[in-house]
Amino acid sequence: MAGLCADGSVIAQDFYSQAFSLGANSMAVKSRRNLTGKTGEPLKFGIDMSHDRRAAIESFLKECGLKLPEYIQFGEKLGIEPFYCIVEAEKI
Repeated sequence: MAGLCADGSVIAQDFYSQAFSLGANSMAVKSRRNLTGKTGEPLKFGIDMSHDRRAAIESFLKECGLKLPEYIQFGEKLGIEPFYCIVEAEKI
C-alpha cells in the first residue's frame, strides 16, 4: 500500500488481533467474527496484540513503509484481549 502512496499520505486501516483471527471464544468476539463473515471480509491475518499492542502495530507498519501517528483500540473494556484497532498510518 505504501508503494501506491505519495510521501506524507495518510491511510486509515483497521487490524484484528491474532487471537481474534484464530478464533478466540468470547461472545463479543464471536459476534464480531460473524459480522465480518457476513460482509464478505474473510479474516486471514492478525497481529499479536497480547502484550504491547501499540508497539506491535508500529513494527508492522514500519515494515510496510508507514508510521503510526494515531491508534485507537477496542475490546479492552470488555475484559478481553483487545481484538481490534483502527490506525492512522502515514507514508514515511
